[in-house]
Amino acid sequence: MIQSPNHQEFEWNLGTQTRPNMRYIYYAQWDVGAGRVNPAIVTDRPADEIVALQNPVIQNGRPVLGVGFNRAAVAGRDFFFTLHASATGGGDARSLLESIHNHFGALGDRNSQWMVMGDYNQDPTVLQRRIDTNSALASNVSIVTQQQRAPTQLSGGNLDYSVLGQYDYQGPLSGLLVASMFIAQLHGTINSDHVPVKFFPK
Repeated sequence: MIQSPNHQEFEWNLGTQTRPNMRYIYYAQWDVGAGRVNPAIVTDRPADEIVALQNPVIQNGRPVLGVGFNRAAVAGRDFFFTLHASATGGGDARSLLESIHNHFGALGDRNSQWMVMGDYNQDPTVLQRRIDTNSALASNVSIVTQQQRAPTQLSGGNLDYSVLGQYDYQGPLSGLLVASMFIAQLHGTINSDHVPVKFFPK
């Protein structure tokens, strides 16, 4: 568990004391002012590992937060990260992905896979060009976007998608998952300028 940036864990019971329906909230305290854009992840089972990494290029920039889950019969863990790139064109997105890649590289972990979901604030083709400038990163990650080709941001643009990765891996990771627009109306998202994207196994 990495202590910097600070993060917290909460339990949220959607049921009752006799019939609990637990959710687990992982929260990185970054925006200490309004608290509007702190990264958080909600899961339906406790995480086996938490990874919180500082923004490597923007001082006091948004960190990335991830949770890992053990696999039943094979080595490694499955990690899910949330990322919110800088609003001015997402220039820190590639560096944040490099931080995640380097984190697993430093551990020598060639078994775990990770999925980094969020608002990249740039078209996936732009991010791909930026990733391609780092050959080590480019050979180990794949971008997965929603298939409707519809904008995910109300002012236009496909900004919300995921990047799949595995350290020292050469295969087509994008075959593992597909992304599709979550078109159901969700309570509580009326004030958001982004459309939720749902990822599911292929």
